[in-house]
Amino acid sequence: MGINVETVVRIGIPSLEISEVAKEENVNLIVIPSKGQNILRQMLLGSTASNLARITRKPVLILRYEVEDGKIKSLQECSNIFERPLVALDLSECSEKIIKNIRNLPEVKEAILFHVVDYGKVEELEANINNAKKALSEYGKLLPWKIKVEIQAGIASRGIIGAAINNVATLVVIGKKGKSILKELLLGSTAERVIRDCRLPTLLIPCD
Repeated sequence: MGINVETVVRIGIPSLEISEVAKEENVNLIVIPSKGQNILRQMLLGSTASNLARITRKPVLILRYEVEDGKIKSLQECSNIFERPLVALDLSECSEKIIKNIRNLPEVKEAILFHVVDYGKVEELEANINNAKKALSEYGKLLPWKIKVEIQAGIASRGIIGAAINNVATLVVIGKKGKSILKELLLGSTAERVIRDCRLPTLLIPCD
C-alpha cells in the first residue's frame, strides 16, 4: 500500500503504552479498533480505546468492529471514512482547534458542521440558534470543502449521534477537553458518551 511501517511491542497496560509510544514517535494520529461491549462494564472499567482517548494528547481515530461466528466484522467501509464527516462544534476555543486539525483530511466531499444548543426560553433559543448558524458558517469558510450547517436543541451526545445517522455521515469528529479522569469515569463527558454509543468511526481531537 506504499506505507512505511515500524513494529513496536510493549508489555504493560495497553492504553498507557500506546500513549507513550505515540508521544515518543511524535505521531500525528492514533488509529485504534473498538469492540462493542457491555455498556455498564465500559462505563466503570473502560475499554482500551476509551482509556486511551482520556489520557493521550494526540488525535485518536476509533474504528468499530464486532465478532460474528469467530470472525471480525468491520462496521464501516474503510476506503471512504473521510468522505462525509460530521464535525461537532461547541463554539468554544476547542472548535478552532478542531477546524485547524481537520483542514487537511483527505478525500472529503462534504462536511456537516453541527452544534447543539441548550433548551431555554423560546426567544433565547431562537437567538442561540441564529448565533450558532453564523458561527458555523464562519468556521465553514476556513474549510476547503462543501459545507452543510445543522443545529439542534437538546442533549449534545444524542444529537451528535442522531445527526450523524440522519446525514449518512462516514465519520464523527468531536473535541476532547481535559478533565479529571475520575469525573469522566463516573459522569461521562459528551465525547465519552459519543465514544461509547456511536457505531460510526470517531475522530477525537484533544483541545488542551
